[in-house]
Formats: sequence, C-alpha cells, structure tokens
Amino acid sequence: MEKERTGTCRSPSQVGRGGDALAGLLSPQDFMEEAGRFLFQAEPNAWCIAAIDILHFRMFKKLYGREMAEGFLGQIAEHLEEVRREYGGAAGYFQRNDFCVILPWRMELVEGLWERIAGEISQIGKAISVMPVFGVSPIDDPRLSPEAHFDRATLALDQATARRPIAFYDPGMERELEEETNLLSEVTGALARDEFTFYVQPQCDITSGKVVGAESLVRWNHTEKGLIPPGKFIPVLERCGAVYLLDQQVWEKVCRWLRSWIDRGYEPVPISINISRIDIMAMDVPAYLKGLLEKYGLPARYIKAEITESACTEEDLAINEMVDRLRQEGFLVMMDDFGSGYSSLNMLKSIPVDVLKIDMRFWRSRRRTSRRASASWSPS
Repeated sequence: MEKERTGTCRSPSQVGRGGDALAGLLSPQDFMEEAGRFLFQAEPNAWCIAAIDILHFRMFKKLYGREMAEGFLGQIAEHLEEVRREYGGAAGYFQRNDFCVILPWRMELVEGLWERIAGEISQIGKAISVMPVFGVSPIDDPRLSPEAHFDRATLALDQATARRPIAFYDPGMERELEEETNLLSEVTGALARDEFTFYVQPQCDITSGKVVGAESLVRWNHTEKGLIPPGKFIPVLERCGAVYLLDQQVWEKVCRWLRSWIDRGYEPVPISINISRIDIMAMDVPAYLKGLLEKYGLPARYIKAEITESACTEEDLAINEMVDRLRQEGFLVMMDDFGSGYSSLNMLKSIPVDVLKIDMRFWRSRRRTSRRASASWSPS
C-alpha cells in the first residue's frame, strides 16, 4: 500500500509539468518547490538527497540506440517513483541523464536504489564503464533551502567515479571547491602571462632504437613554485571547460619550436599534440591547426594528432568529421589510451585513425584472458 506523504501535496498539474519530465517525475523547478514543502516538516538527518548521473551515457546510446536509451531513462524514472511512493520525499528529472531524489537516510536504501539502476544496464547488455553514479548529501539542517542541499549532492557527485560510484558529501569538499576556484584564477593568470611550456618525450623504433617521433608534455613554469605537473592543473581546466585555451598555447609553441629547428638546418621528428573532447566542442580543430601550419610554414607531417579514446566515444559525429578532415589535411591521427575504459574494436570501424596507442591495462587484461583460456582448454 502506498504510504501517505508527510508535508507535501502532489497535484496533477505538477506531475510531468514541463517537457523534460519522465514518467511523472518533477521538473527541476517543481522539484525544488516540492522539496521545500517536504523539508519544512522533516526531521534532521532522517532524509538525504541523491543527485544521480549515468557515466558515459552517450556510449550507451551509441551501443544500443536512441530508443533503448530513452527506455532505460524511463526505467530509472520508474525506480525513483517506486521509492517516492513507498517512502515519500520527492523525485525529479533534470534533463539528459540527470536525476535527483529525496529518500530516507538509510544506507541500505541508497545502495539498493543504485543496484536496481545498475541492474537495468546489466539486463540490457554489457556496457563497459557505463554505470549510475550517486552524489549523496544527508539533510542535516532542513532549514537550508533545497537548492543548498542539491548543491551539496552535486558537489559529492563530482567525486563519484566508476570505482566509487556512490560518493557522500563532506564539508571538506567546500574547502576543496574554494581551493579549486582559487587555482583556476591562478591558472587563468598564468595563461595570460604565458607561463606554460612543454617538454618532449621521445618515441623510439624498437627494432632500430632510433628516435622517430616525440610527444609534447605540458608543464606549468610557476614563478614561485617552479615546474608544476599537469595533474595539478589540467583537471581544473577540464572541469571548467577552459582546457582548450591551454591546448591552443601548447600547439602554437610546438609549431614554433619545430620551425626553429628547421631554421637551424635540422630535420625534426614529428611531434604529437593532445586533442581533447573539449577542444573538439570549443573550436574547429582542423582549421585551427591548418592556420598554425601556414603561420609557421610547416608541412602537416610534422604534427601528429592524439585523441583520447574517451573523446571518440563521447562525440560520435563531431569526432568522425574531425578525424576525416585532419587526415585530408595530411595529419597523422592517433588514438591515445585505447583500451583504458571502453576496449571496443568496433569503434575503429567508424573512426579511421592511423595509429593506436594501447593502454597497458588493456594489454595486461588480454594476456590474463589468454592465459585463462589456455589453462582451461583441453583436446576433445
């Protein structure tokens, strides 16, 4: 039997109001209004709010099609509605593959909801790295606005990963966010002051031992702290969508460096540059690189374009078009980190890259699989 909801009233006009609601879930505005009424009478720490996302949902849509993906979102909505009907609270759909739900603050309920959503994926088929992730914040102070509790949940959601799909809000995250904001401001200033440089890592032919290429590796030459590795600042730029500004600087410095070697009478080896998903979304990469080649008088054979495997799965049409155009302009196109998360050889049918850089984890996993198959085989 459906339990009566405490302190809330759900009118027919609220259900599905707005074009983005699924299966009766509330739109973002309606969710906040209903959450405010519900929390007005809630006991501290009796409830929690969970922000829900689906990792690599674009890949899921690519593997199974739009109709199956929309059906999967509908199944998530049904699970959230079941929780709402049984316990109360509120459930909302926040567009694309984002959801939010208020439910009793009991770990077994949170984990159970995650398992039910994850189970829908496993029933459809095996989709590597596609899984629900939760950001959960206990509602310790019902006097706070629903928006404040939702912000806490989304802050926790930012920490959720495939290895830790349920992340919980901690006040320390606020300090980390403040530190990240300060770091972003500092990085933005460093870009304006031209403090970023690059080093090259040689690429050798294992048969001859000769250096046949190099990979550009960015470093921050901080005025006070010295060289700072990319792991300290790249994630910040990626999260705010500004990493393309850094990539543009690095690409130009690579071209300038190649030009200087040619002017001194040397024949440089090709240098690979990194192209991220954000680069592809933010600019016309082939046109930008072609402009750099013209500016520095370089043939395309000196630049190798490295695209991460995750970028290839996230933006199908854009990446296919970009790869085709790069190859038409004479660039060698490489897929970096192949096998690090998706391991799909079918991907290569639609993305005609020239070189694969295979992730060691992919190689080790295939060797383990091969050994297990050999050990279990017996002649008939």
